[in-house]
Amino acid sequence: MLARILAGMGKIVHGAETHLPIRFNQNENYGRVIHMPEICRFYGIIVRIYLIDREHPPRHIHIKYGEYEALMELTNLNIIEGNIPKKCRQLVREWAELHQDELIEMWDKQSFHPIQPLE
Repeated sequence: MLARILAGMGKIVHGAETHLPIRFNQNENYGRVIHMPEICRFYGIIVRIYLIDREHPPRHIHIKYGEYEALMELTNLNIIEGNIPKKCRQLVREWAELHQDELIEMWDKQSFHPIQPLE
């Protein structure tokens, strides 16, 4: 799976289970290109998880909302870095509570797939 992801850098890869696209964002991080699969998007909020090439513990997701960015720990769903508006934080927390086990498994196995957004 990782080879398929890396081969599709910058392209849309379709998830096997839901047939929703997983988008990859390429960021420069300390001189290395790091790939972040987009796991979900809802209400203008983008949720990503880095491929663990140089990622650091604890398990977390990356949240982007407009100009705001933050990291949310997956174990306790607290913001551990950055800042996002309160309403955004509440929505992401609600979504993450629904999918917490799945997100932790995704982090541990590095097997990415889209997750349904909040409705």
